[in-house]
Amino acid sequence: MSIKPVLAIVLLATHLCVPVSSVFAQTAGEVLKVYEPLKKPERKTRLIEGAKREGRLVFYGTLGVDASRPMLDRFRQFHPYISIDHYCSGSVGIYNRVVNEARAGKHEVDIIELSAGPVSDLIRGGFIDPYRSPETDAVRPEFIDPRHFWSAYHYLVVGLAYNKNLVKASEVPKTVTR
Repeated sequence: MSIKPVLAIVLLATHLCVPVSSVFAQTAGEVLKVYEPLKKPERKTRLIEGAKREGRLVFYGTLGVDASRPMLDRFRQFHPYISIDHYCSGSVGIYNRVVNEARAGKHEVDIIELSAGPVSDLIRGGFIDPYRSPETDAVRPEFIDPRHFWSAYHYLVVGLAYNKNLVKASEVPKTVTR
């Protein structure tokens, strides 16, 4: 993967963290409402000003410290005024923490890194707010949910193979379902 998509996600991460405020117990969606009508340049400026005031990014993810370090270090290079709190756990741990904090009215997390299944459950449960980043143009469209609930920073290509010595060409499935 090239650095451009990673950088775009890092920049996207910047803006996800900006307006969340646990002090006022507002959700990201509630805070972001004031930014929606703004044009892209003003919106980006105001989000960065908010990030400087808040000074903190809370990141929950399944990526280990070694795997997340390059992304978080790159973020720190561009935004040295923001400290990063990183909580690493398995999918169930992240999911439970997000749900329990939200139910308690505690809106600490800014960015959640999880696989599609738990993210879909969080969306269905109303625990994730949509967000339109000013950096969306730098991200390939297939990496962004059309409703803006998530954006992906990598993809996994799955290829099927078979042993020609054990499976006849006429027996090879033509589709995934057969």
